[in-house]
Formats: sequence, structure tokens, C-alpha cells
Amino acid sequence: MCIVPELLHVADLSVEVGDPIETGEPAAGVRRMIPILGGTVAGPRLTGRILPGGADFQLSRNDGVTELEARYVILTIRRQNCSDFCQRRGHGRHERVVGKTIH
Repeated sequence: MCIVPELLHVADLSVEVGDPIETGEPAAGVRRMIPILGGTVAGPRLTGRILPGGADFQLSRNDGVTELEARYVILTIRRQNCSDFCQRRGHGRHERVVGKTIH
């Protein structure tokens, strides 16, 4: 029996990013780092702003698949820091949150 988790909308993120920086071309594809300059978070369960200093790390593989790791810090309206780490892999826009820590 397959158990399907219930997903809840937490927030929408609007992220300002810098220019991509190519960091190398391993045999598997092209690596890039895209700086996160800031942004906003607005939703029914989380509201705040994205602090500058995070980054998206991408590997555009030769087989057409892009792997993404996004690391950023959100300052909530209650002045709590949330450290987020997201991973995405594939041709589409499917995202999976891997970990979240609230300090």
C-alpha cells in the first residue's frame, strides 16, 4: 500500500538573484553558483524576508537534467531565523524540501 503525504501550502517566495557564476565544467556537465541577494516570503503559515548571502548551486548535466541545491535564510516577522535547504532534480519544476531548522 502506498501512503501519499498530505501537502500544505506554506508560503510563496520571491527571490532576487545575482548573475550566475560558472564554477567549472566537470565531465557530468556545467556547474553554476547563483547568489541570493534577498527577497520576500508571504503565505498562510510563514511570512518574512529572505536575507542576502544564500545561493543556488546548479549542475546542468549533459543528459539534460539539472540538479539544484538552494540554501537561504528567512527572517520571519516574529524575528526567528529559518535556515532552508531545498533540492530539485529534473527537467520540470518539481521541488522537494529536504530540511528546515527554526532557531
